[in-house]
Amino acid sequence: MCCLFGMIDYGRYFTGRQRSQILSVLATECEARGTDATGLAYNSRSELHVYKRPLPAHKLHIRLLNDARVIMGHTRMMTQGSAKKNYNNHTFRGSAGGFPFALAHNGVLHNDLLLRKEQKLPKTKIETDSFVAVQLLEQQKALDFDSLKRLSHKLCKPQKECRIESRVWRFDKWEEEIAVQKKRPVEQRYGSCWS
Repeated sequence: MCCLFGMIDYGRYFTGRQRSQILSVLATECEARGTDATGLAYNSRSELHVYKRPLPAHKLHIRLLNDARVIMGHTRMMTQGSAKKNYNNHTFRGSAGGFPFALAHNGVLHNDLLLRKEQKLPKTKIETDSFVAVQLLEQQKALDFDSLKRLSHKLCKPQKECRIESRVWRFDKWEEEIAVQKKRPVEQRYGSCWS
């Protein structure tokens, strides 16, 4: 079921063409986990770009500009919502607190319909369970580790053991701070729900 991949070129070592080639190889290797659709999100010219198509990764033409240094990708194995309707495919675009973000998720959310009702999420044409995570982050009007923690608790609520495999990138000045000033990766947490 699905695969998440990506790269961060901290030192601006690679050209846009080289990054495109690396991402193409990564995406193609990830086809083992899904061939229904492929999507990417990246920042270029200070804007969030989401490029996704209902194609297996080896058929997607990836062309990144030289300034795209943080790239997130997703290959999809459809579980809900037709992959032929491109709006159902990852990565998803959102905005929280005035900041654009992209989200990709691996797995199945079993409580998406309940969350839509309980949290009074707006109706949308997107039919995938994963899009609920985008809506919940937007509803919080913030994108930070606290809002991600609250999101994981909502998604895990009905289950004792829960593993959330999602990647969220906030594409604004925060990316520059992560990639340039800190010179270290974004905090990642694994395992069951955050306490």
